[in-house]
Amino acid sequence: MLRQLWNPEEDLGGGVGSSPAAVSWGFNRIDIFYCGKTNRLWHKSWDGAQWNPEEDLGGGPPAFGPAVASWGQNRLDAFYATAQGGILWHKWFPV
Repeated sequence: MLRQLWNPEEDLGGGVGSSPAAVSWGFNRIDIFYCGKTNRLWHKSWDGAQWNPEEDLGGGPPAFGPAVASWGQNRLDAFYATAQGGILWHKWFPV
């Protein structure tokens, strides 16, 4: 049986307040979404060479962690519900 070895943990920083959601829309690309330190939706991405600075996407405050999907290269769809009123919201990239 082939044993796969995991790399050591990597500190990505930030003040995460919910379970993260991750998706990839292409080779060497990962996008992570989470409820952040300001009780808003946050995004962080890996571009194949480095982790880019997190960005505040606004919205919220989310009731719980977001869900995210991609249906093609350069396309991201994030969904989250707000704690106030339980409204379902959708943000997408590119705009």
